[in-house]
Amino acid sequence: MKAIIKLGYKDYVLNVEDAVKIMELLENAERYEAQYHRAEDSETGESYNSHHIYDEIEDDRALQLLSDKTYRIAKLAGKAKPIS
Repeated sequence: MKAIIKLGYKDYVLNVEDAVKIMELLENAERYEAQYHRAEDSETGESYNSHHIYDEIEDDRALQLLSDKTYRIAKLAGKAKPIS
C-alpha cells in the first residue's frame, strides 16, 4: 500500500509509514511567505521584499491511500502527456 501526499498543487507518492510521518511533522510547521513589493513611484521609490511567518489558516495538505494495483498501473504509465 502506498500513500499520496498533496502539498499545495503537487502530489507525492510514498510508503504509508513515511507519508504519515511527514504529515505529522507538517502539523507543527509554520507557513513562510516572501512577497515582492514594486516601487509605487518608479523614479524615486524603492522595491523591497517582505517576509512573513504565520500559522496555516487554510490547509492545502492531504493524505490519500493508493492501492498497490493502482500504483503499479500508474508507474507503468509514467509521466502524463500535456493535454492540448
